[in-house]
Amino acid sequence: MCGIAGLVNLSGRLSKPEMKDLAARMAEALNHRGPDDCGVWVDSEGFCALSQRRLSIIDLSPAGHQPMIDDKTGAALTFNGEIYNYRELKKNLTAKSYVFRGTSDTEVLLNGLIDEGKSFVEKLDAMFSFGFFDPETRTLTLARDIFGEKPLYYAQTKDWFAFASELHALTLLPGFDDSIDFHRIATYLGLQYLPAPLSIYKGASKLPPGHSLTLTPDGKISVARYFQFKASSLKTSGRSLDDLADELEEILDEAVLSRLLTADVPVGAFLSSGVDSSTVVALAMKHRKTPIKTFSIGFEESFPSEHEDAEAMAHHLKTEHHNEILPRAFFDERLHIARILDEPSGDSSCLPTWAVARVARRHVTVALSGDGGDELFGGYERYTDSLRDEESLGKDPDWLLSKNYHEKRMMIFVDRSLELFAGPLPEATKELLRAMRAPLDRTALPALQRMRESDIETYLPGDVLAKVDRMSMRHALEVRAPLLGRRVADFAMRMAADDLCAEGGTKRVLKQVAARYIPRAWLERPKKGFAVPTDDDWNGAKLAAEVRDLLTGPACRLQAWIAPERLEKFTSFHLKTPRFWHLWEVYVLEQWLRSHAGRAA
Repeated sequence: MCGIAGLVNLSGRLSKPEMKDLAARMAEALNHRGPDDCGVWVDSEGFCALSQRRLSIIDLSPAGHQPMIDDKTGAALTFNGEIYNYRELKKNLTAKSYVFRGTSDTEVLLNGLIDEGKSFVEKLDAMFSFGFFDPETRTLTLARDIFGEKPLYYAQTKDWFAFASELHALTLLPGFDDSIDFHRIATYLGLQYLPAPLSIYKGASKLPPGHSLTLTPDGKISVARYFQFKASSLKTSGRSLDDLADELEEILDEAVLSRLLTADVPVGAFLSSGVDSSTVVALAMKHRKTPIKTFSIGFEESFPSEHEDAEAMAHHLKTEHHNEILPRAFFDERLHIARILDEPSGDSSCLPTWAVARVARRHVTVALSGDGGDELFGGYERYTDSLRDEESLGKDPDWLLSKNYHEKRMMIFVDRSLELFAGPLPEATKELLRAMRAPLDRTALPALQRMRESDIETYLPGDVLAKVDRMSMRHALEVRAPLLGRRVADFAMRMAADDLCAEGGTKRVLKQVAARYIPRAWLERPKKGFAVPTDDDWNGAKLAAEVRDLLTGPACRLQAWIAPERLEKFTSFHLKTPRFWHLWEVYVLEQWLRSHAGRAA
């Protein structure tokens, strides 16, 4: 797990020493992602520079140093991630006479790209982002994993093209456009994140998950998709739950085992009271001679809090459990969280994610998680809520799943309230929302499948995985999600709607697997989620007063995009009736704007 960056000298105006210095500066901005090693490489012509900060996980020797250069071809690679099937891929490459100096998965990827080109990524069971430079064709290839576990931003001017794991590394480059238009502000307020390819800055883009990018020597960019999650059109499969669970258990067992074995450092796991992390830990314990270390957090004097259930689950699974209870004062860490984000995230569970990652890093370098289980296996209550609405209201010709699900259940500020708060929406924002909602109203798929596809395309990479990556990497902790494995994804795409959710029950097949290790009654408990407490004693009225001071004072940055009288109206309302989600999202945005480069477009 690492931080990567790179720079291409399109105009030739940058000298070779300047290229090396800029690449090194970008890597230094990513120091928290890789405290163990640092590398910078520039080709002989000063055309391409790659850099990396390394968190050593596989092959801790110098043979794993990056950027990694091939002796024969001169091809260069900077890689962030883990390839869980790299041993199998290495055998195939060895059979083709490729010789390996070390034991890292990075070297397998380097040789695979030399052998097959960018199509090699389709063989990976991995989380990754990388930059690969071919000196013969002078082309740069970028790629990102199928669900977006690992981030990758890029930017281009007339003089250079650059990429990096985090956005702030790009802001260090001369001529970077750090302007922020109202479209980006409005989109963030509506969704609490910015979906790919959008970033907070006009001058930068995110490479979407499951995509590769090719840059030719003349600066032309082409982006191509190599994976898309396509849910089954079947309403029912005709297979029994036990039959499906047998197949899924074997796939999950392999996914968990590969993520346990692909490491030369200690591996632990996050553990909540939920089905996803509990199933991952239960499967992990099958392959351990000693108890796996598990980690959870709770909130002082707050109800409901997951930590007691997590401790009970740890006792049942016989793990070595580490739990931390956060005091009320911990909520003051919100300012720190807002400032360290590379772009705004309005998801309040950034705070507990940061905390549990801190606990885990004291004991391990890698942690397994249950991320992806809700999206792949139909676990969100909002799915069943919308399905009930469809059953009762769906015969109305004006009823739309997009409005019922996306606007009503996914947006922080729904369209009308967003306009009342921020002003008339830009056409670009309206078009983006239309594009996100249009697939939800296709009738070819059952409603559940449309909701899953929508979340996997946007919410999972834009919110969930971005949050986990940024918060864990701030502690140099690698988080692995077995439920997002490639074979797991293939299975989840084949699942019929009723095998996932039926009669109000969610995750039917996954729970059928989990019930082989965990009492069924535990699996049917109400979902508590993983977020900060929102009651007044913790942060309601206090946060409202703080947001008022931020938005009405002379230092307010949001006034550059939203009229002061609208901000005043917003704060007056929330002082009387605090709505935590609105307050938190605006708080993070204002604090982020105060602590980062950025000017109003």
